[in-house]
Amino acid sequence: HHGKKLGIAGATHEYAKIWTDMMTKAWEEKGGEIVESNPMDYNKSTDFYTGVSRVIASNPDVMFVGGASEPTGLVMQQARQLGFQGGFIVMDQAKLDEIAAVTGGLDLLEGAIGVVPLSEYEGEAAKAFVERYKQAHGKVPGSEAAYNYLAFHTLAKAMELAGSTDPQQVRAKMAEAISALDPKYNLYSIQGITDKGGFITPTTMAVVEDGKIVRKEIE
Repeated sequence: HHGKKLGIAGATHEYAKIWTDMMTKAWEEKGGEIVESNPMDYNKSTDFYTGVSRVIASNPDVMFVGGASEPTGLVMQQARQLGFQGGFIVMDQAKLDEIAAVTGGLDLLEGAIGVVPLSEYEGEAAKAFVERYKQAHGKVPGSEAAYNYLAFHTLAKAMELAGSTDPQQVRAKMAEAISALDPKYNLYSIQGITDKGGFITPTTMAVVEDGKIVRKEIE
């Protein structure tokens, strides 16, 4: 939607490095060009102007950003302040609703794409969890809280089905546990677990369009 020139401005921790490698490969395979790569330490700074300026100087159409939500929001905000008008690809550690709390709303995030925040899920289980969490803690939960919640209940169900706490026996029952789990605990509609332990879920993404977070299904 924005163009083929990508500027890398993600974080420097190991997870961000893996994302950067994957993003670079995928972007170039699609015929895109990496015009600048300048990862920054999101954990040790609140001023990213120098690093962001270097990326913007390469005239990218899109910027890849991402670390924790708060510093990611600062990177995006400072990019806009320096005149960047393109789109953002946000790695999944950062959440658009949490970023918006830093940038003062979604206006600066127009054209950004990322994972769907828990607050935007329409499922009854997710909505009910958000309300319970707000009542208990006075704030909207992030995705990690929800994943830890469902993973905890899945683990407990797997132990119950295995009749054991032996790790190998419990692991062997995890996929069955997902199917047997009470729907109120399955906040992300997990459909199963791969042989390598990954959750199988419907593939979705979130895009900021006209000042709103819009959820989109990916076929």
